[in-house]
Parts: sequence; C-alpha cells; structure tokens
Amino acid sequence: MKTTNYFLMIIYIGLSWGLFNQSLEASPVGLYMGGQLGWDNVHQGHFIAEHLDRLVKKAFPDKKIDNFDEIYHDTGMAERFFVGYQFNPYFALETGYTHFNSLEVNTNRNATISIFHTPVNMDLATHAFVQTFAIDFVAKGILPISERFSVYGKGGLAYLNANGKVRISANAPGTGEAIISGNPSMNVVYPTVSIGLNYDLSQHVSADLSWNRIQQLSHRSFPSTDFVALGFIYHF
Repeated sequence: MKTTNYFLMIIYIGLSWGLFNQSLEASPVGLYMGGQLGWDNVHQGHFIAEHLDRLVKKAFPDKKIDNFDEIYHDTGMAERFFVGYQFNPYFALETGYTHFNSLEVNTNRNATISIFHTPVNMDLATHAFVQTFAIDFVAKGILPISERFSVYGKGGLAYLNANGKVRISANAPGTGEAIISGNPSMNVVYPTVSIGLNYDLSQHVSADLSWNRIQQLSHRSFPSTDFVALGFIYHF
C-alpha cells in the first residue's frame, strides 16, 4: 500500500512539474499591458536656457551682459504605461505613454542697457516650468535565452510634446519691475529605440528592466530623452 502511495505521489509530482514547466515554456501570445517606473534625463535645461536668452536679447537688444547664471535639473522620475499584442514568441507591437519629470529652468543676468543714451544697470531673470510627455508606437523583437529570461529590442516613432510656462522679469533700481510671460509649446516626432531584459515570474506576469531613448534629429532640434526603468507586464 505504501509503495502504491509513493508511486502515485511520484506520478503526481512529475505531472505537476511537467505542467509547471509547460506553463513557463509556453511563451505568452496575445494582448498584454504594463507599467514602468524609473529615472529619466530630458536634456532640456541648457536648450531652454539658451532659448530664454534669445527671448531676452530680442526684448532688450542693446543690453550688455555682465554675468550669466543658469540653474536647472534635467533628471528625475518618470513613468510609462503601455499596451501591446504579442503575435508569437519573437514579435510584438506596442504603444505607450510616458510622462517625464517636470523641469524648472531659472536664469539670472546682470545687464546694462541704454535708455536715452544713459546706461542703466538692470537685473534680468527668467523662469520656465516645462512638462513633457511622449506617445510611442514601436515594434518589439524578442529573443528567448532561457526558460524564464529573454532579451528584447524595440524600435519605432515617438510623438514628443513639451508645454511650458515662461516668465521674464526686468528689475532696475528705482524704476520697479517689468514682467513678460507666455505659454509656449513644442511638438515633434522622433525615432525611438529600447533594449531590455525580461523575466517571467509566472505564466501571466513578468518583470523587465529597460533603457529607452527618444532621439533628436539634429543637435539644434529639441533634445533627446533617456529613460531607465523597472516594469511589470500582465499577459492576458
């Protein structure tokens, strides 16, 4: 009786292990969705500071700059939400929405301008608050390297949108403060690429670590973005 029980137990364990392996080896095919959270670099600070400087030069063309300071932080936290469809173990199509960290850029200048041929010392300050998001459409190539691990690459296009609030203030001793403000925005379509490592936690849930770049087309255009993230994916 004990021998029969042991035999049945071995068969049960073997069948269970076989089904477990089968569930892991069967690569998910169909709809999936997920989210990513990580560190980003929008590379916009110096670009925006230069743009603000051009606005100041346009508003005060006859000024002489004594010194110039710019303060910004390009890095922060970003998140991405995405949905896709995997056609086979090696290929998927995906679209996602990325919200990058909000950026603040401050510049300060001590300048001398000429008013009726009289030099006047003036403090010129600018402030920009910029929010950036991207919507991407990518193809995903997948290479399984073990039962649970796979590497992947993505390539496609990203619609990049930046909305800002800008304020320029001029302050001269004894004359008060003058303020100019605006709400500029910029929209571009850039190529985007990603590489990543995926780990299957179960038949329906996996985790991944990835790096993404949205690439500017020239050094004079709106800057590129970088995003390194940890994500989780649910396969339906």
